[in-house]
Amino acid sequence: MKKISISVVLLIVFTTITFGISTYKRFWQLSVWNTQKEATYARDGRISMTTLDAYYWTRLAKEYNNGKFGDNKTDPLKSYPDHESFPSYPTLLVFLLAKLPKLFSSDMYITGIYFTSIFAGLFIIPLGIYFYRIGLGLVGIAGGLFGTFSYAYYVRSCNGRVDTDSLLLFFPIIIGLFFLMITQTEDKKKQYIYAGLAGFFMLLMNWWYQHYGFAVVYGIVLVIYLLIYRFKIKDITILTGIYILFSNPMFFIYGIGNLFDFVFKTGYFHKTSLKLANVSWPNIMETISESNKKNWGEILSMILGNPKVAAIGIIGILMTFITKFKQMIPLSPLLVLGMLAFISGNRFSMFLAPLAGAGLAYILFLILYYGLKYLNMNQKINDFVLPLVIYLIFFGASNTLTAYNVVLPPSIPIPIQNSFLDIKDKVPKGSPVFTWWDFGYALMDIGEFSVYHDGGAHGADRSYFAAKAFVETDQKKMYGIISAIDNFKFEGINRMLDDNKSANSVVQRIMNYAGKPKNENIIVLYTSDMIGKYGALAFFGNWDFEKKETKPEGYRELSCKSFDGKILQCENAILDTETGLINKQVPIKRFVITQNGKLIQNLEYPHTSDITIQLVAYNNNLIGSFILTESVYRSNFNQMYLLGNYDTTLFEEIYNNFPHARAFKVKVRNRL
Repeated sequence: MKKISISVVLLIVFTTITFGISTYKRFWQLSVWNTQKEATYARDGRISMTTLDAYYWTRLAKEYNNGKFGDNKTDPLKSYPDHESFPSYPTLLVFLLAKLPKLFSSDMYITGIYFTSIFAGLFIIPLGIYFYRIGLGLVGIAGGLFGTFSYAYYVRSCNGRVDTDSLLLFFPIIIGLFFLMITQTEDKKKQYIYAGLAGFFMLLMNWWYQHYGFAVVYGIVLVIYLLIYRFKIKDITILTGIYILFSNPMFFIYGIGNLFDFVFKTGYFHKTSLKLANVSWPNIMETISESNKKNWGEILSMILGNPKVAAIGIIGILMTFITKFKQMIPLSPLLVLGMLAFISGNRFSMFLAPLAGAGLAYILFLILYYGLKYLNMNQKINDFVLPLVIYLIFFGASNTLTAYNVVLPPSIPIPIQNSFLDIKDKVPKGSPVFTWWDFGYALMDIGEFSVYHDGGAHGADRSYFAAKAFVETDQKKMYGIISAIDNFKFEGINRMLDDNKSANSVVQRIMNYAGKPKNENIIVLYTSDMIGKYGALAFFGNWDFEKKETKPEGYRELSCKSFDGKILQCENAILDTETGLINKQVPIKRFVITQNGKLIQNLEYPHTSDITIQLVAYNNNLIGSFILTESVYRSNFNQMYLLGNYDTTLFEEIYNNFPHARAFKVKVRNRL
């Protein structure tokens, strides 16, 4: 029996410890939530999620259990009024959510938190093995430790993040590990086994994530990798064929189109506009925080807390790629994906986090290596000293360099979740909710409402017309938009756009539509988060199709300290409400106060100005103070939600939980 070396034992021990810490901290986050249940559990006993996408998976898991998948069954809640079909088969995440709770007799949401918390640290195992096999000792331990707690990854895989991100480091790394192992043995049978295992894990990745372009990219990497190692063409063909066979050949066909869509259609590599068919729509990616491009300092801070430390880590991993070029090729897709964070969406930074951590350790490894060499000491000491130094640095600077002690709040505040449940009790099941797209998945899952757009079906016509309705200053136009969508559906509106030379003329036709909705249960919903998202509403709603540009607007917050009935004291600003002057110089058009969603004071001034100062109070407590332009003040959003001014011939208020949520039913009869 072959004796296990001490270095292998140390690898197993430190890998296990690192994985254990990763899992423990995520369960610790849940324990913190359980001490604050009033802020983390809705009134129906449902635990919250820390990603809005989680509600997509949980709802699909319920529908899968109800036998709704396959046979092209229509999903009655998604993409109203056209609707989509349920998937033909469940993703791996949906399958686990559907079946594991039954196995353990537990709640679906809690079960999802459990297994994604465990999955989140699995990448630590193949990463540690990978660096060990290329002769860098326990460098991979640092990649696992800093990577799992990097802000870029931790917030995407923490408690409540029931989503696909929890395995998106594991799959690329373990596939890369099996590629590496192919070149580290001359035994043909073992090479075939490793190629098959790489293909099998790619199959699982595509079942989990359904972005088939990865299968194509890794297939190309495998071919290039084997060519560099001077494998015979016959062997390359066999090994690549085994990989393709085990990963499902159909994924390669799907993957080509998937890569094309990623580059040209997702919006990650476009700027303000995105052309679909013959219309240049505003690019939805410009309004999504994880897709926004951040400056290099912010990206580096997301990776390893301190930009300078993160930069050193990246330099270290680049040094590793240079000094171990051939052995590091299987990890190159991870490096490329991570580097996209600097030119595209910041969400890609999570792929760079473990590599940057390993880069830091590589520099430490070199220092210890040459130090031991200089002192004529045994290099095996490195295997024991390096992880201890890594742990010492990590725990000494965890609050500075990582998100180790961060506990995220629910992605939807409990008062808003409870509002969904309240409205659900007031309207028929499946009632369409006209609102912004962010809470679409949650509205379908928690409230069983139909939605116009959500985290998967958004952008283009669906998000444009919703935003247009909110930023318009005439409630009849909001009614016209809702009525036109209900009668023509988006399919019909797209036909109009195809037949018309001017998108602007189609928009006017939709807004001025004189008919009524077919559905008697349409709800216009306002929630408190939409104040901060008004910039996104304006980005879409103010879009000019001919100029391909928009007019940015929003609620500019004031930090106000006191108001004595005459003088409003704010940071860097003092407003005299008798004269309508800020700091005795800047004139305003209007000063208004709302109380519990109702206008209670309106002072207008004879100044040539576009500025309104608006105070928002709830039960005599100031909860918001804003500077608005005239168009924002007169917008349907501001008038209906914050001021309580709505056209009673068109809308009926059915729910008011101000400031958290406010809902209006769209009237079908007796339109004037």
